[in-house]
Amino acid sequence: MGRSERSSHNFTIYRGEGIVVKYAPRNDRSFDGRIRNELHALGLIQASHPDVIPTFRPRPDMNGIELKRLETRRRKRGKVSTDQIIEVVEALQETPIEDSGLPRVQLSGYVRGTIERLNYLQSQGRVRGFTKKEVERLKKKYLKSIGVLEYFSPAFVHTDVQRRHFGKDKDGNLKIFDFDQAHVGSELEDFAWLMVRHPRSAKKIKAHLKQKLARSHYKLAHLEEALEVLKLHFTIKGCYDRTYQSRGRLFDTASKAYGRLLLHRK
Repeated sequence: MGRSERSSHNFTIYRGEGIVVKYAPRNDRSFDGRIRNELHALGLIQASHPDVIPTFRPRPDMNGIELKRLETRRRKRGKVSTDQIIEVVEALQETPIEDSGLPRVQLSGYVRGTIERLNYLQSQGRVRGFTKKEVERLKKKYLKSIGVLEYFSPAFVHTDVQRRHFGKDKDGNLKIFDFDQAHVGSELEDFAWLMVRHPRSAKKIKAHLKQKLARSHYKLAHLEEALEVLKLHFTIKGCYDRTYQSRGRLFDTASKAYGRLLLHRK
């Protein structure tokens, strides 16, 4: 079909001259919805901070999105610093969310998703999943702290902020991509996920949040607990993903084992 195609999480990525097209199988309602969601999120960001996203346009002929191609290879893109990522996340959080039309994840949504994942992991038994004792302990810990998210404001959430989702355009400007699961959720969500995904950045991220929230007594007082429960949330989700969506790869096995180890430490 063109210069290069590859599958990525059931989307297909086509790489052409100066462009990338991300498209979904036709008549797949789940992935059709994610393509529409990404286009909608990009449109919202374009109105407030077009400098942090690549140029894009819908491609209805391919059931997808065409993006201006970015340099994502580290040796050519260069290192993406924690400060740069924080700056981009803060820019994304300035995206207006009132009547935005994005999916909203409220406290009940965080709880429901985590409990469902833990129940699934218990159903898989000790080898593939978790024991009943492990699940009961994790549920108790999670439910004890998750309510602190009520102290924090809703904000635009990318969902998967990590270094591999950044690239540079031909002028060297840093851009973030992959918005198919963008939603409105806790203002801490992207930061907490970043701390899980890039643990070496955790100290700097926490320092940034303490400075940002310094004028809000309640937020500052509950920041540590909120970050910890969100990190727990994401670690459980990672173990679930590697079990439910397992492809039998060494990466899946190693990732789940590491996640389980982290959960036992918490």
